[in-house]
Amino acid sequence: MSRALAGRHRLWFFSVALPMWFSQGCLYVPHLFRGAPIEFRVVDDTTGAPLSNVVVTANWQLVRLNVAHAVEDGQLVILETVSDADGRVRFSGWGPKLVRPLTTIGMNDPHLVLFKEGYQPDAVHNAFGDYTTNFTRHSDWHGETLRLKRPHDDQSYAQSLDWLGDIALQFAFSDHGDCGWRRIPTMLSRAIAEGKQHPTHGPLPTFWSETLLEGRAAPLRCGSIGEFLKRYRHDD
Repeated sequence: MSRALAGRHRLWFFSVALPMWFSQGCLYVPHLFRGAPIEFRVVDDTTGAPLSNVVVTANWQLVRLNVAHAVEDGQLVILETVSDADGRVRFSGWGPKLVRPLTTIGMNDPHLVLFKEGYQPDAVHNAFGDYTTNFTRHSDWHGETLRLKRPHDDQSYAQSLDWLGDIALQFAFSDHGDCGWRRIPTMLSRAIAEGKQHPTHGPLPTFWSETLLEGRAAPLRCGSIGEFLKRYRHDD
């Protein structure tokens, strides 16, 4: 490369690429994050009665930043808990945790996923915010009340269970080697049992098919999901 061409490349980097990196948050501070405690209530959408034994997961997704856009890069923290008799859900704070170089927490994290048998599962997350200034991550749903709905019929319920696996819980089945599904055993053991009782009827197999689920769980790296969940038992 000629000196003139190299000079033009350096000029482009400092005048175009570097400012874009700053604007996208690539050259961000900090590399340490904390998660603030989260507490909220879950109730029946129709009656307003508190719902106990709702299993809830919370995850803080890592993204790798480049000039064009952010790319999912695994999970920093995955937690799960269940609601108490008054419908209260509590997650303790965590951190500080160091993230990998060139990664940060996603702008709308944490994500929360809620599931109770006989109700449509739900998922919520923060409004989109700033990569660079939120050293301690707070949930927009702290102190709020979330409402779960009853399904209209068995087929819509079965479809919502597939949505739970295919969409809401995909963070736990990523290809980044963190075996995230091993951190949400209560959610999975209960959802699998319910998915088997309420399969969808269509050309595509249900998410909760044992064969497909084992493949998604990356057994060569993470082990068998069926064997892992044998130690967890759901008591109604």
